[in-house]
Parts: sequence; structure tokens; C-alpha cells
Amino acid sequence: MPRLRAVRRALPPLGQLRRERRELLHTRENKLRDLGGLVLEMFRRDQFRRELVLEKCTELASLESRVSELDTLISVVVSRGRTRAAVRCECGAPVFWGARFCAQCGRPVETA
Repeated sequence: MPRLRAVRRALPPLGQLRRERRELLHTRENKLRDLGGLVLEMFRRDQFRRELVLEKCTELASLESRVSELDTLISVVVSRGRTRAAVRCECGAPVFWGARFCAQCGRPVETA
């Protein structure tokens, strides 16, 4: 039985992510304003329809979850390529953060 492998996709360009986020926030603001007006009209007419309010709230929640996903993707794209070089001992072994001695050879690590 063949093993399934994860498909690795390239990240979209940062401008495209920001544009989609901006559009979603604008749409969210309009839908939130519409929801407030809808609830006010229901109150005025004394005809509250729970299923309609739940439907509108579900739409808003899905928009907010997509905005959250976009925030994560944007932070990944922005931080891509900004990794620090690993600190290495004279023997070539990586030195872990906070270590006072090299785990490979035992030499004291400079705290510079």
C-alpha cells in the first residue's frame, strides 16, 4: 500500500495576501453593520428571527477565521528568510541556547 505524502505548495505573494485580507476586513465591516441594522429592525417590529441572525453570525465567523489564516500566512511570508545563523563551537557542533559548554567536545562556550 503506497504511503500518502504531504503536498508542499509555494506561499502566495505577500501583496496578494494583504489585498485579500484588506478586502475581507472591508466585507466583514459591512456585514457587521448590516447585522446590527437587521437586529435593530427586528427589535422595532418585534419579529425576531433567530435562524436569520445565526446565519449572518456564521458568515461573520467564517470571515474572521479566514482573516486569522491570512494573518498567519502573512507572518510566515514576512519572517521567511530571517533566521539567525546557528551558533557553532570550534569543533563544528551546534551550541544550544543557554549552554555553557559544547555538548560534543565539552569546551566552554563564549557568552558573546
